[in-house]
Amino acid sequence: MNTYRNFIKYFLLVLVVLFANISSAQYTITPSDTIEVYQNFNTLNYYKVNINNITSDTLHMHWKSIQYDTIGGTYFDFCASGICYTGFPFSGSFPLIAPGTFGWAGAHFYTGSVPVTSTAKVTLTEGLSETGVTITFILHAANTTGIENNHLSENLISVYPNPAKDNLTVKLDIKSTRETSISLYNVFGELVYSTTTKISLTDIPLKGIGEGLYFLNILTDKKKYVKKIIVKK
Repeated sequence: MNTYRNFIKYFLLVLVVLFANISSAQYTITPSDTIEVYQNFNTLNYYKVNINNITSDTLHMHWKSIQYDTIGGTYFDFCASGICYTGFPFSGSFPLIAPGTFGWAGAHFYTGSVPVTSTAKVTLTEGLSETGVTITFILHAANTTGIENNHLSENLISVYPNPAKDNLTVKLDIKSTRETSISLYNVFGELVYSTTTKISLTDIPLKGIGEGLYFLNILTDKKKYVKKIIVKK
């Protein structure tokens, strides 16, 4: 009886090892499991790594946030194959990745107006596996151009309502002889609305703009303001 039990334990152990090896070989991460970026102050960029399905089965990938250290106005918004979130949710799932295709783990990188380094990490797993790979995002905010663009003071600008449905109002309390540029971008960095104005109150119509997360950029006199906007119909 003991011999039989030992055989069963050994057999189960072999299955666990084999399953772990198979799981780790179901996908590859390219070009690297670490994204490290030096980015100028007050800018927004998007970076990602590909999750390549190298099997003949559909992959059901999950993520779990294990670190999110952001300071000085520099931060990340996580994206799972084009589905973007505010910040880094603790956990979630990717859309299914078909055989021979790829998904991606990415983030919008924001920098504030001070030189700091921020780090975020997520662990990717497939199916019911508890082990996987860790993707690391490292963002260095630096004055790479030699011209520092400071954020507009919060008390000089108001954006409401947020979340917005039909219209978004931008109120500026800024004395300037130059036009102010107002632009709205979606999570893919595509421009969905833009205007220039010299008046203090601007209405942005949201008809035809779908629900989701957007980024409002306001630029005047070499000063830039970036605000996250939620459109909810």
